[in-house]
Amino acid sequence: MPAWLSPFPLSAATLDQLQQAGYTAWKGVLGDLPADGVLLYDTPDRCFGLGPDVLRDGYQQLQHVSAQRRVVSIWRLLDLEPSAGPLETALTFALIQAAPDLLEAYLDLELKADLLGHEPDVAYRRRLAANLQPEQLLEAWQELQNLSVSEAQLEALTTAEQEAREEAEFTLLQLHQVQEELEHYFLLSRGQSQQLERYNQLQRRSQRLLAKMVVRS
Repeated sequence: MPAWLSPFPLSAATLDQLQQAGYTAWKGVLGDLPADGVLLYDTPDRCFGLGPDVLRDGYQQLQHVSAQRRVVSIWRLLDLEPSAGPLETALTFALIQAAPDLLEAYLDLELKADLLGHEPDVAYRRRLAANLQPEQLLEAWQELQNLSVSEAQLEALTTAEQEAREEAEFTLLQLHQVQEELEHYFLLSRGQSQQLERYNQLQRRSQRLLAKMVVRS
């Protein structure tokens, strides 16, 4: 199985796709990567959550080794759509507007990577802009809001469950304390009963001795 290496952390879904495609993660260092191994990257919008600094630095690192190693985009290698969801697209478009060096690093890497017979993604900014459809953005935002509500409900249920568990544990503790008190009073009462029985025995014995003294006299 050919090995892959990437300066970026990949999602669980991407890892599964790579494994299904017959690629295995390389656990060693870059210098020991086998000759048929590949260095992987992806479009900024498909890995938006990594942050602009991580993306830019990763693209620049891959540029430096592209002459010695095969560098391929994940979406080309796995034959995937080159774009992410509407919200990621919109956020990335705003990001590259504010951080043009990120876009520059990505485009420079595209010109040096193995494109697998495709054209370089030099029109990336225009492709993002073309995918900014208001209807899709609104729908994605509504789905996110519904998810937030569901998460809030789940959090409320979790909190209620925790409070119920704490109340049950407190009640159980109180029961244990009551049980200990009852055992204490039971032992104390039994001791008092034994003392009372001992007193009655002594009293009866005294009465018998007194009666004998009266008879003798």
